[in-house]
Amino acid sequence: MSNRSRAGTYYWLVNLEKVYAVNDADLIPQDVLALLNEKANGRRLQLEKAHALQAMATELDRKARREPIPQDVKITIWQRDGGRCVECSSNQDLEFDHIIPLALGGSNTMRNLQLLCAVCNGRKGATLG
Repeated sequence: MSNRSRAGTYYWLVNLEKVYAVNDADLIPQDVLALLNEKANGRRLQLEKAHALQAMATELDRKARREPIPQDVKITIWQRDGGRCVECSSNQDLEFDHIIPLALGGSNTMRNLQLLCAVCNGRKGATLG
């Protein structure tokens, strides 16, 4: 590491690869290396944070775009449950309910869906069962 001055600006050559300009004549080589490491670490942390935020945004977008229940699955569930609520046997205000909610890792499969009326589905909420 070496330095050369030009009108108050000091240039440091680091590892014969990069040149850094500073305005502090009192810096010694270890100071310059420490400052460069601090700058690189700050940049690395900034990038890690940006990547984490991007990953969170991507995950939120993915959750917001909930996949619709396929029509053939709806027909099979309707036929299996006889067009009635599996809890109270009502045939009014029927809804397709996820036995294991999507938010808890459930899926849009026949084994995870059932017909519930709006009242029973509201009572159940986003719980298991």
